[in-house]
Amino acid sequence: SFLIVNEAEKTLSYQAAGSDAPVVIAHFDSEQQLALSAANVIG
Repeated sequence: SFLIVNEAEKTLSYQAAGSDAPVVIAHFDSEQQLALSAANVIG
């Protein structure tokens, strides 16, 4: 299982081991002053 950061869509998804598709668990709108990157989420 792993997390997926999609900077283009500003989403954070989780994909379980053996799963065919990720599940979006967070969506950041364009007005938030948050740098969405793997370093900020996991680091």
